[in-house]
Amino acid sequence: MALRYQLQLMSRLRNVLPTCGGLATTLHQPIYHQPVLHNALKPPLIVSCCRYAKGANRPKHSGKEAKPKIALTDDELSEVVRIQYFRSEMQKVVQRLQESFIKHLTINSAAGSIDTIPVHVDGQEYSLAEVAQIAKKNPQLIVLHMASFPDAIKPTIQAIQASGLNISTQQDGTTVFCHLPKITKEHRESLAKNAKTLFNKAKEDLLSIERKYIKEIQKNKQNTSEDLSYNATLQVKMEIENTVNKADAMTKAKQQDLLGEK
Repeated sequence: MALRYQLQLMSRLRNVLPTCGGLATTLHQPIYHQPVLHNALKPPLIVSCCRYAKGANRPKHSGKEAKPKIALTDDELSEVVRIQYFRSEMQKVVQRLQESFIKHLTINSAAGSIDTIPVHVDGQEYSLAEVAQIAKKNPQLIVLHMASFPDAIKPTIQAIQASGLNISTQQDGTTVFCHLPKITKEHRESLAKNAKTLFNKAKEDLLSIERKYIKEIQKNKQNTSEDLSYNATLQVKMEIENTVNKADAMTKAKQQDLLGEK
């Protein structure tokens, strides 16, 4: 049966091939397929990506941005910080600095200020005039008689040396000789240096006040909004910075006066 079927199939092919001569030739030729460019008319696909700065590549913000976003009233500040006490303590620091400049840092201040130098004895504060009899021998020499209060001799000498008046002392029993400096260029420069020392002390006091009241804000932040606590913190920092700048300007003006630059 298989042979018979094959003979019938070959007979039929002989009848068909003469009418399709062209097809007969192509059956024996290789067929090459041309690639179809399905995407030839489509626009190119563009993929965009964003790279975000990380770590050291992130831009740094300037110090000017560390200011309150909004100006807070005293009533708002009072919700998180004792604003009046804060400002009062700042003002006292500036006043002490100014008083120190006047009492201890003038060209002819030593003779006139020595009697007001504070002396601490056994936890009590006295003025130098209260612990000694003061005798002014000449423009460069002052003698302190301390026989009535000998326990105050050592604290008095220490207070004089720490006063910034550039006074040298010499002890003889219960008598202390205070040699006042001459008004020289070196003396002026020494006073100007003492002015800077007093400013640095005032600056430390102001920064201590800042830390104290920022800690107070952090303690009270649970009872207020986060924005209020944040802006109050920036307000305190800004007022401290302004006060430090004010004290710095005072100091520079005083130094110019002491050096004779005005």
